[in-house]
Amino acid sequence: MKVAGLVLAGGEGRRMGGADKGLQYFQDQPLVQYVIGRLAPQVDALWISANRNMSTYADFGHPVFSDAEPWHAQGPLAGIASFMAILPVQYDAVQIMPCDVPFFPLDLTAQLLDNLGAANMIYPCTPDAEHYACMLIRRSCLPSALHQLTNKQLSLRAWLHSNHAVALAGFNSSDFVNMNTLPNHHF
Repeated sequence: MKVAGLVLAGGEGRRMGGADKGLQYFQDQPLVQYVIGRLAPQVDALWISANRNMSTYADFGHPVFSDAEPWHAQGPLAGIASFMAILPVQYDAVQIMPCDVPFFPLDLTAQLLDNLGAANMIYPCTPDAEHYACMLIRRSCLPSALHQLTNKQLSLRAWLHSNHAVALAGFNSSDFVNMNTLPNHHF
């Protein structure tokens, strides 16, 4: 199965005072660089969804695109649906990762693929949370994202449940630390 990687970096950064989350530094590099460094070896090719600072994101060496109209800046589902229009036909699945989860497992995609079975979508779970934005989806699910957006249903959780997604347990909470507020960056 050929897998494309999609880094979601198109958010408005509301919990960071409007800062572009992916470009905020953690230790010695931008958050998105951690995510790219972990995701790129797990997939066959990688794209970045961003709605600002496009040239800066392009400097990381992967194609960058923004949300399509009329869903511009309507959340992660808009980035996923917009990706459908540019995803080359040879890819069977997409591993999606938000730009602010820098410690996910180096074999996450392999674990999700190994457990996908006949399901269309799979996402990791830890003892304290379900990590919907870290999902692996079959290409055939992408059109349903358009349906959700058209009906103003922007919730990733609702989209996953409407597609009978599988939750894969067995991950550590520390694998999915979400760096979505500025104080988190001062470890």
